[in-house]
Amino acid sequence: MDHREAEDTDQPAQGVVPGRPASVDESNQVTAGGYGVGVDAKYVPSSMAGPTRRVLRNVSEVRHFFRVNDTPVFFVGATPFNLLGLDRWVRNLSYISFYDGWDGAHPRIFTPKNKPAREFESGEDINNWLLRHHEVRALIDSRTPQGTRPKIALVFFNEETEEICEELGYDLILP
Repeated sequence: MDHREAEDTDQPAQGVVPGRPASVDESNQVTAGGYGVGVDAKYVPSSMAGPTRRVLRNVSEVRHFFRVNDTPVFFVGATPFNLLGLDRWVRNLSYISFYDGWDGAHPRIFTPKNKPAREFESGEDINNWLLRHHEVRALIDSRTPQGTRPKIALVFFNEETEEICEELGYDLILP
């Protein structure tokens, strides 16, 4: 029975809360400890946020999902420009880049200090180099809670990248 049929009976459909839009489905795990989709990420205690397994049905729910995200997400690339500004919408998103156009002034961009004077053949080569770099691995480890698999977002990747992420316990995701 869906929410339209529930209007004809005294009982609401399973997962539909009276007085709340039907797009807010409470039948699965409640996100952010019961906080609604309109709550800004900074007002949800980190102890209440966490991973959920529910279908996101509209832009509001997608936005809420990312605003209360507790899993570290790292965008890895030659520069952070592909997703620059997304850190304002996705909680716990950081940028790891080879080149830093802000010279360290952007609070969410990390660039390794020790970089080789070499030319890379592709974006995949840069990303693979970054993922293997000891400073990058230390940063990811320091920002990832014990028992959590960090998410690594890449625009350019190949089989080698997949192998590196698997070996290090990272989840490779598409931006």
